[in-house]
Amino acid sequence: MKNYLPSLLLLLVSAVGVRAQDKIADAVAGDGKLSTLRSILTSNPALVQLLDDRSYGQRTFLAPSDTAFAKYFANTNNTSAGSNPSQTQMEAMLSYHIMNGSFPASNLTSPGGVAAATFLQDSQYTNLGSGAAGNMVFASRYGNSGEAGAAGKLEVFGGVGDSAPIVRTDIKFGNGFVHVVDDLLSLPQTCTSSMGRLSLTSLLQALDRASLAQKLDTTPGVTCFAPTQEAFTALGNPEGKLSQGELSDALMLHTLGKAAYSPDLKPGTWYPTLANGQNIKVLREGGSLYVTGDGGGKAKVVRGNVIVKNGVMHVIDQVCLLFFFCSGFFVEDGGG
Repeated sequence: MKNYLPSLLLLLVSAVGVRAQDKIADAVAGDGKLSTLRSILTSNPALVQLLDDRSYGQRTFLAPSDTAFAKYFANTNNTSAGSNPSQTQMEAMLSYHIMNGSFPASNLTSPGGVAAATFLQDSQYTNLGSGAAGNMVFASRYGNSGEAGAAGKLEVFGGVGDSAPIVRTDIKFGNGFVHVVDDLLSLPQTCTSSMGRLSLTSLLQALDRASLAQKLDTTPGVTCFAPTQEAFTALGNPEGKLSQGELSDALMLHTLGKAAYSPDLKPGTWYPTLANGQNIKVLREGGSLYVTGDGGGKAKVVRGNVIVKNGVMHVIDQVCLLFFFCSGFFVEDGGG
């Protein structure tokens, strides 16, 4: 009589191994560089449920490594996972590391990149409008706007333009994938707070003079094309010379009434701005993303997909996108 016991035992061991990977705790247990995360998940059952409960659908967990937590605790003067931040803050942070959907590495590495919703829905960090999902992240091997000419390291971009490198990919678990990241993503802030972090001082001054800062920060679902400090300097610092109305017109020209991450911006397409029916057009040239206006001129996106509380900000290298704004300033300034 043939002995089936060894084959049966092998089948049982294999089945146990498959079942073990169904749970997030078991999926991260196999990586020796995720011990801090395992400790945090043990004390945060709501996060474990969010990852394991299949009723939520597929998801992708950007699992912070021990290196990522060590950097975070050092930067915030915390000594351990238990000292700070609070459990509520930790849940918000890690919810921002859970992408809504199944994204294997092969889906994230194509030119152009991927913008994906997360499970961060806390109103302190998310204001995208009624019916919107959680706030977004952007993943790419081609830089922060997905347009670089050559592939580099795979990164995920979050709040205030910070990024986290993905150092291990495609750890499969029951509800999707785990990718290990070596930095914690910064939580999204308001537009003006993000501008402050990026040292866009003249833009902030222009918003204050035009009395638009609060509107920009609180309007759900916007895209801000934010000129650099150097762009304002090159134009002669119009933020201190134009009238409030002129500044308001110019700044609204730099703002779309919907959140448009770089994969949403289609080349050759005109997009309506908040400046009295004026439009801007998107161009993709030579491995870069540009925007242009009705009056000519072209501004290059030098830092794309800065995720903010109520949408996204793309930093550009010129202030003027319409001729009327530039000419109005130059006349007032005596020819610039």
